[in-house]
Amino acid sequence: STLLRPLAFFVSWQGVLCLAFRGFTPALSSLKADLNNLAALGTEASGSRWPKISLGCLKDSRRLTPEQLTRLNAICRLGSGQFQRPNAPRSQAVLVDQVEIVLYENRCQERVLSVQPVPLGRFLDVAEPTSREQERVSSIVAEAEQPGYWFHVSKDGGRETHYRGPALGATLVHQLACFKHRPQVQQLPYVAHPVPIRVQVPAQVLPQAQVPASTGGVPVEEKSEKPEGPSEKVAASTVMTVSTEKLRALSVYSSALPALIQAFRTMVNKELPGDYTWFEDSSLHITIRGLMG
Repeated sequence: STLLRPLAFFVSWQGVLCLAFRGFTPALSSLKADLNNLAALGTEASGSRWPKISLGCLKDSRRLTPEQLTRLNAICRLGSGQFQRPNAPRSQAVLVDQVEIVLYENRCQERVLSVQPVPLGRFLDVAEPTSREQERVSSIVAEAEQPGYWFHVSKDGGRETHYRGPALGATLVHQLACFKHRPQVQQLPYVAHPVPIRVQVPAQVLPQAQVPASTGGVPVEEKSEKPEGPSEKVAASTVMTVSTEKLRALSVYSSALPALIQAFRTMVNKELPGDYTWFEDSSLHITIRGLMG
């Protein structure tokens, strides 16, 4: 498993509004490299070469003016301020604990034929994207502020019919657990039954833990993130029996994203009423690599 951290809201080509992430982590970059070596898949499309969530697009009859692009860029800067703090909270980070092979009926994936989850590693790899990868994605996002970028934003295509019209294809994505209401366990092995594990947990969440004699051979996660503030007191690493329900209660990754994304949508709707349509929450995803279509 690995983490993707938000970088900025962004106006992409043809006016598509996105939430860009800082870059693919080494784990995901390695997965993409393996897929790119498969000749049957062909050349990777440009849209999946940097990690992002496509949030919405212009309606079919709309085209942005240069002045509207300027206003949208200002909204993106304002909305992205939450992501620029040096120690961004884990509640903004996306825990990529699985990927999904999706056979879709339309490009925004509001209609899908099948979804096959593929679990990733049992433990969290906290490695950040390489500096080169972060610089590459930052340069893409910075293009929106460059003179002449409106030419790309004003191009035809990428409107509502493109995303919601019939289009059969297959892709490898990570579906956002915070919108799918899928429980995630942070920094811990997935378990179907209570098992003894070693874990650092907020003391107020599990005030009374049952301490077993040993871990029973269950792998132990040694990596952990620092607490985000003085209010989040963390108990010392302790061997304890934790039920699946209590593990789910610990899940905080990406929990802040729904409110931040909704606040961004609200600002756009107020500034450009009626111009944008937003993809359904349950369809939001990060594309790892297109497979067909």
